[in-house]
Amino acid sequence: MTFSCDSIEGTFDDSVPNFYSLTTHASPQEGGTIQPSAGEFLEGNSVQVVARPAEGYVFDFWEGDLSGSSNPATIRFDSNRTITAHFSLRDYDLNIDIVGSGVVNETVDERSPTSVTVTLTAEAEEGWIFDRWEGDLSGNSNPETLTIEIDEPKSVTAIFVEEVIEYSLNVTIEGEGTVDRDPDKSSYPEGEEVTLTASAASGWSFKEWDGDLSGSTNPVTITLDDDKSVTAIFEEDEPEEYTLTINTEGLGSVDANPDREIYIDGDEVTLTANAALGWAFKEWRGDLSGSANPETVVIDDDKEITAIFEVDVDFGITINEVKLFIKEMELGGARRTRDFKTKDFVLNVPVDGTPFHITHVQIPAGFYDEMELDIAKPGSSVSIDDPDFRDGTGSYSLVVHGVFNGIDFTFRSDEDFQIDVDFEPHLEIKRGQTSVIAITVDFEGWFKGDDGVFLDPNDPQNEERININIEDSFSDFEDEF
Repeated sequence: MTFSCDSIEGTFDDSVPNFYSLTTHASPQEGGTIQPSAGEFLEGNSVQVVARPAEGYVFDFWEGDLSGSSNPATIRFDSNRTITAHFSLRDYDLNIDIVGSGVVNETVDERSPTSVTVTLTAEAEEGWIFDRWEGDLSGNSNPETLTIEIDEPKSVTAIFVEEVIEYSLNVTIEGEGTVDRDPDKSSYPEGEEVTLTASAASGWSFKEWDGDLSGSTNPVTITLDDDKSVTAIFEEDEPEEYTLTINTEGLGSVDANPDREIYIDGDEVTLTANAALGWAFKEWRGDLSGSANPETVVIDDDKEITAIFEVDVDFGITINEVKLFIKEMELGGARRTRDFKTKDFVLNVPVDGTPFHITHVQIPAGFYDEMELDIAKPGSSVSIDDPDFRDGTGSYSLVVHGVFNGIDFTFRSDEDFQIDVDFEPHLEIKRGQTSVIAITVDFEGWFKGDDGVFLDPNDPQNEERININIEDSFSDFEDEF
């Protein structure tokens, strides 16, 4: 029978760690104590030592392998250490009590025959913090100054509390969404539990946690035992597709921008209603309301919208014919030319915007400096072939035929009007010439109110205002000679 064994080679650290001793002394021995008073400590470690004065004593300084007057103090062990804490009798009447773990160091700032002024500095031990003074001192100022009168003893208590370890919780977002934390604080005591709730934005879904949390549990609880960093990951949903149906009622059209057959959930579409001639956009109906134009609609479902158009009551007016009955026309002569008069004739006025021309009679040659044109209804003795100037109810000085918003109208006025023109330079009529005087009138202006909106000629309530407009236009027209 044969046995074999594999050999294994390796390097082993069989060294024994070094420990060093701490030896402490108090001077005088009854002046106080040192914590820790002795012990064995691993090489390289640092240990906090505290000098605690006995009643009636104050700590002065360290000696040996530790120097200075800091209390507590830290000593590093790279060899055996021996330290001495020196104390001295307090020569003023002050009692100091400690609640918690810490010391109060005293420094005399000033002496007088009747008092001593002392600075008290509270020094917390590891894991503790100074909180406040009580007794003959109050508040949490540190260091604090106290004056002790010779015949008035003082008593002060330094309150130390355990230091609360707090950690931060940093939450970041990847994608679109939010994370609520409960409780919501800037920092948390060690061991506190925080509930995180991820809420996805519209069109997104929560996927998972990353960082110091994992998985997809939502809500989830995390324990703060260190600074934590957590990422909430959201992913975009597949978009829904919707249609937009646009109808019209009345005469008009609607432009959609962008104009597509299919829209993605959340798309914004601007709708512009365009009224046909003589029509006006009134409102939206269906999945859109109001009268704003253009208007924007958000596509979050199939939408059907109707644009309502109505006849535009302010659209306008069409003038087809204007006739004036001239009761009398008089030209004032100048430069020895005699005045000239004629009367009782109908003047047909062009309605295409061109000036109308007075050519009823041959005006004698000469110079004229003014013209007066009287427009009035014909007298009963005047023979007139045009039936528009007479009907069963009376006679008229002015007749207008036209169309208002698709409805024919005839407007008749029985008012008297007058046109006065001054010729500058003088109007010269030469022999053998046809005499022409051109006058331009804004007929549409006759049928407008102060706000620029057209007046309905078929409405008797508008008759007075239309007559005023006519009179004003004859007073303010521009002569073209």
